[in-house]
Amino acid sequence: MTTYVALLRAVNVGGRAADRVAALQAAIKGREVVWALGPHVFIVYPDGIGKSRLTAAVIERTLGTRGTWNTVLKLGASI
Repeated sequence: MTTYVALLRAVNVGGRAADRVAALQAAIKGREVVWALGPHVFIVYPDGIGKSRLTAAVIERTLGTRGTWNTVLKLGASI
């Protein structure tokens, strides 16, 4: 049986998600996938976050925001 493990990061960017996703997608150098749903941006790291060049600093600089544990809790409560 094949097992796949990936890390999902969620960032709340308010109303700016659509404007910023294209810039973030352009910053990706690996196999990471980015998409927006409402005010939230989701990032999947299929090869793990440890060796990814899509770092928190790149994400924060590109999106102009920070992902916090509070954001994760709010997203979880909305599902």
